[in-house]
Amino acid sequence: MFRLKRISHNISLVASTGFKLHYVKIKTCKEDLKAGLKKIFLKGIELMMKLQDFLIVKDDFIQEAIDFGANCPVKKIALSTDIDSIKNLDELIEILKGLYQKGMMSDEVAWEIAIKLGVLLGEMIINEGNYKWVINEDDLPVVEAVNGNQLSPIIKIYKIIRSNDDSEGKPSDFYYNFIMLNLKTEF
Repeated sequence: MFRLKRISHNISLVASTGFKLHYVKIKTCKEDLKAGLKKIFLKGIELMMKLQDFLIVKDDFIQEAIDFGANCPVKKIALSTDIDSIKNLDELIEILKGLYQKGMMSDEVAWEIAIKLGVLLGEMIINEGNYKWVINEDDLPVVEAVNGNQLSPIIKIYKIIRSNDDSEGKPSDFYYNFIMLNLKTEF
């Protein structure tokens, strides 16, 4: 939940993290609100996020993920919200995993990338079935099936990037497992 407080002619977005308060000054226009929400979400500040807050910035994260793939210095990788590009996402994650393992990426950077690519993966899943975004008890956006099963593509991407072996699988494995889990429980 966000509290808006007027300070002179600006509006400040206040996110409570325990006893500390973090202020992100934003102007009243929608783009600045989006920027403030994205900054809070990317920095992992603990707050009670509402679904409508996430939906405000979701498309920006998706576009940033697509741009990230297109501008990858190792290899330009085409991404989209279409499930046909999931193998490309697998390839990009393998590149990022290699960089992380070589110590060329911090945990913070891995988290920021995981948010963008995880939201993209979530949209791929949602576009393929009767799924939707919800906010879970940890205040993270997750994909939920009609039967209530929830999985977090953001956390999964983060775990894959940080894994030292192949135990976390690939984004495509996550997608196929989510689909199979929900097919099994629907019968």
